[in-house]
Amino acid sequence: MKPSTDNIKSNKFSHKDLDDFSRVTGANDEVNHPKHYQHIILGHNNKDFQKFEAVDILDGITDSLGLKGSEAGLLWNCLKYVLRAPYKGNEIQDFEKSSWYLSRLIDKLKKERNQ
Repeated sequence: MKPSTDNIKSNKFSHKDLDDFSRVTGANDEVNHPKHYQHIILGHNNKDFQKFEAVDILDGITDSLGLKGSEAGLLWNCLKYVLRAPYKGNEIQDFEKSSWYLSRLIDKLKKERNQ
């Protein structure tokens, strides 16, 4: 069922439902759907190509790895900066930010595992 305006106003849908609805209806603003996150096109064996936003990829990765809490957040941010680096105008800075989050994740995991 697609959210109708009445259902949205009555709060019968979650934030994700509303976000998905805004994607379907073509919302394209710099808060909900920044252009630098709308460039990922994935397919398999040169077919079945689909367009994804970075948030879709990042959620899928952290969920499939079973990461929770700060570990998920650190990996999420690390990958976010990699995915958007070519589209924001300062690749080196975004890769440095990604490296900072990855280093912090590695340090956290080592500490937890006593390495």
